[in-house]
Amino acid sequence: AVQRAERDWRLRLHDLQDKTVGNADSRAFVVRLTLCMTIAEVARQLLPIERPYWVLLTVAIVLKPDYGSVFTRAVQRGAGTLLGVLIGSLLLTFLGRDAWVLLPMALAAGALPWARSGNFGLFSVFQTPLIILLLDLATPSGAELVGARLVDTLIGCGIVLLFGYLLWPQTWRAPLDDALRGAALALDRFIDAAFNESPVETRRARRASYRALTELQTQLQRRLAEPPPISTRAAAWWPVIVQLERTSDAVTEAVIAMRSGEPQPDPGQVTVVRRAVRELEEDLRDHRLPDDAEIHAEGVLAPVAREVDAARRLVRETTPGRRVGVRGADD
Repeated sequence: AVQRAERDWRLRLHDLQDKTVGNADSRAFVVRLTLCMTIAEVARQLLPIERPYWVLLTVAIVLKPDYGSVFTRAVQRGAGTLLGVLIGSLLLTFLGRDAWVLLPMALAAGALPWARSGNFGLFSVFQTPLIILLLDLATPSGAELVGARLVDTLIGCGIVLLFGYLLWPQTWRAPLDDALRGAALALDRFIDAAFNESPVETRRARRASYRALTELQTQLQRRLAEPPPISTRAAAWWPVIVQLERTSDAVTEAVIAMRSGEPQPDPGQVTVVRRAVRELEEDLRDHRLPDDAEIHAEGVLAPVAREVDAARRLVRETTPGRRVGVRGADD
């Protein structure tokens, strides 16, 4: 009873830490954002630029906390602003400061929602001339305003690319192995709790398993937004991730079936399934190919065993360059 109470206390403390402090990626993002905003503020004070607040604004927009591709946003922001500056220059050259200027402003503003859903750079193409025309109406500046917009945006994009992207290769170059291993370990814990422990422990383990799968999906989506070959390597793991989700769903269905009166599976078969999941985690860690032996299970455990077999088969098909490992005698 004392050990169970201590474990419950540790689980509650871990959940509280996840909710308040966040995971390692969240903390790393805070450091990256703080570093980039600090450098942008120093640049704002030291560099002779006309509208220095645009540098800070660019850094905040490009490095926004949605865990998308910083590289893609920075490049698209810079390229879109360059094209938007050219459009804005042409409009300032051929349009006077009269009612006719409202027409391109209305067209650009109307295109913003469509451009935002399509591409970050396309949004900048329409946003930049709109801002240039608005500011020129308030305080006529002409070419100086156009140049300031371009220079400040490029400085902000450069700060993000150098200090928020290239200095943190683990945020974009690291493989998905760690997240996959975390999902496999959480799945093993879920299987153990589902067939061997109380409903309270089962619910906690189920939440932890799906939370690990959500984190894995986040890591995948982040890498899919990067340029090749990072996105290409990440896309190859998509079937494995889907299969891990199917396996967690199969465990959940088995729990529901047992609550409806289905008999508990044989403990020995549960041990075999768990061993297969742990070996899958070890294969991901040691870059080995899983063996092709099928798992035998009966009753409510049979669908779980089939899904685990499917996951191991997909890992064999999805991991080019891995070596066939020889397991120890205890395995």
